[in-house]
Amino acid sequence: SMAALELYRHRYPVPAMYDDVVGGTHYDGYVIEMKRLLKEEPSFEPAIDWLAETLSAEGDREQPRGLLVLLQYIADSTDVADPRLQLILARATRLNGDPAQSVHRIDAYLRVGGDSGVGDLEMAHSLAWMGELENAAIEYMAGAQVRTIEARANYRRDLSWVARPRELARYDSLPADSVGAWIRHFWSKRDMQELRPDGSRLEEHLRRWVYVSQNFRVPDPGRRTAYKEVYIPYSGAPCQEKAEHSLDDYAYSEPARKGGYRTWERVFNHRAIVYMRHGEPTYRMGGDFAVLRYATDDRSNPALENSPLREAGPPGPARPKGPAQIGFERDVTWVYLMGGELRVFNFVGNQALGSNTASTLIVGSPPNLGVLQQLASLSPMYAHLANEAEWSSFGSTVIPYSCQRSYLAAVRQQREDAAVAVKTDSYLRHFAHPMQAAIQLAAIGQPGRGTGELLAVVAVRTGELTSEAVPGDTSAVHLWLRLQVAAIDSLTGEAVRMDTVRQFVSTKDMVQRNAWLSFITRVPLGPGLREVRLSVEQDDEHGSVFAAAIDPAGDNFSASDLVLGKEHGSVSWRRNDATVAVSPFTSYTIGEAVPIYYELYGLQGAGTYRTTLSLRRSGNTKLTSSLSFTDKASAPTMTSNRALTLNNVKPGAYDLVLTVEEVATGRRLVRQRAISVGAK
Repeated sequence: SMAALELYRHRYPVPAMYDDVVGGTHYDGYVIEMKRLLKEEPSFEPAIDWLAETLSAEGDREQPRGLLVLLQYIADSTDVADPRLQLILARATRLNGDPAQSVHRIDAYLRVGGDSGVGDLEMAHSLAWMGELENAAIEYMAGAQVRTIEARANYRRDLSWVARPRELARYDSLPADSVGAWIRHFWSKRDMQELRPDGSRLEEHLRRWVYVSQNFRVPDPGRRTAYKEVYIPYSGAPCQEKAEHSLDDYAYSEPARKGGYRTWERVFNHRAIVYMRHGEPTYRMGGDFAVLRYATDDRSNPALENSPLREAGPPGPARPKGPAQIGFERDVTWVYLMGGELRVFNFVGNQALGSNTASTLIVGSPPNLGVLQQLASLSPMYAHLANEAEWSSFGSTVIPYSCQRSYLAAVRQQREDAAVAVKTDSYLRHFAHPMQAAIQLAAIGQPGRGTGELLAVVAVRTGELTSEAVPGDTSAVHLWLRLQVAAIDSLTGEAVRMDTVRQFVSTKDMVQRNAWLSFITRVPLGPGLREVRLSVEQDDEHGSVFAAAIDPAGDNFSASDLVLGKEHGSVSWRRNDATVAVSPFTSYTIGEAVPIYYELYGLQGAGTYRTTLSLRRSGNTKLTSSLSFTDKASAPTMTSNRALTLNNVKPGAYDLVLTVEEVATGRRLVRQRAISVGAK
């Protein structure tokens, strides 16, 4: 048995033949010999110890049924009390669809001395499989407090489904007594990022784990050891550089791959990694296609000419055909909205991860024509590409399809999407009816000195808010909305969050006109809080979530964000005994004055500071207009409340830039904010 396993570990190319197994792998031979041994001598300790060590280290990999039957007999009918056997059987029964029996096995694992951290994590998975997500999350966090090396390794494997490299590096550097608190912060941070109740993201993570375990496993991974990496050969299409062709070209690790000789075998396909990180797609497109396949060249197959699969890749030169065979493939596209942008993931069958399922994320070619026509309603880029693909199918274009600008743009976008898929994770709130809102965010003060604040100026449409009559006043109505704001440290998980219901009294006329209603809210900022989420909502059906990054002032020579107002319709904000006009809108007309407020920190007493407020076209370094002046500092902090008039400018997008230079030292700082200018 060990000899067969050694041959298998080195991927010796000649198939083994053991008893009635013809054309199997050397791993099949290893299993057969081990079964023969344990049937003859069920208490043979070296073999039992070997199986307990290797199979328990392989996580949720599917194990040979013959070995599991023997291990069950040993665990239940002999004097062997190795807790690892119960752990192996607990995972196997859960994977076989019996999580209740898995719970009993985990209890037995703990009774005979199993690691409580490992046991709690396995219990969390089994309870999640049963749909008890709240209890599963409790077990998960209980296990996270255990300080053993084995528990820490198992939690790392689970976290690596969604953790970013710097988060894993931080986890690896933690002392044992800090791991539990860090894991709690890890999930709490994600609750903050998505403005969800505490514990929601962890429960969703456990639900996703069950879903991918049931739906996105690689069929018979032991027979795919020749395909350590997913390789999609270059198609030879013109106008394309040889770049990434699948998700395997991007750096990511599969958490279930653990333990010695089977590390190269994939347990989950590419859809698993995307689903674990981002959950249910906003749209699912594509479908199943039965096709006549040729062994060496699908694209030269006449049966594919009118199939949607024909559009899955660029046309290539004809190659000799192999023997024909009927096969079954799937071509599925998932669409997500991530960070306000459309992300498209195109999955096809591949020999390494399974050809009878949409197992492999490809990024070297756009989706087929049918999917492109569905995407056309969501994205102008894909609408144009669908039109090009349709014309190309009739042979009506001089430029090859794969050389069209729209085709190359779609490929570049899909490569960017794939990078986003493996470098981020999300649990976005989706509202059936998004609310219109205008928002200006500004970081004020110095967080490191305890004076930091996040200023949020928000405007919503009155017609979208629920209104109630004001008793005794027929012309007035009560309006209300829920506002949530969170500022997060994306590395440590530290955060500050505000959740409030704002109430207003307005006129019926404002509601009928669907006028804008503006207001201010402030949140204290501590050091490191640079990631902001804000939501406005009426109920579970009506609302919107917004995300932004901020750059608060440092402890020394630094500046606040620029806070912009408008000549008419601004909200008054009291700051440092002064009244500041602020607005959620950053669009202006030619000739209008832009009120600008900012603060400078870390100034030298009696120091001279040269300030320039300038306007330049977005993407252009040439100044359109500027205003310069010099001030002497009388205190470490200085405030400025000025205005810049938009004369001699043309309509378009601009950057309003603040530049401050300390004359004595030459130190400079720059702040800017984007605005738009329209005609009068």
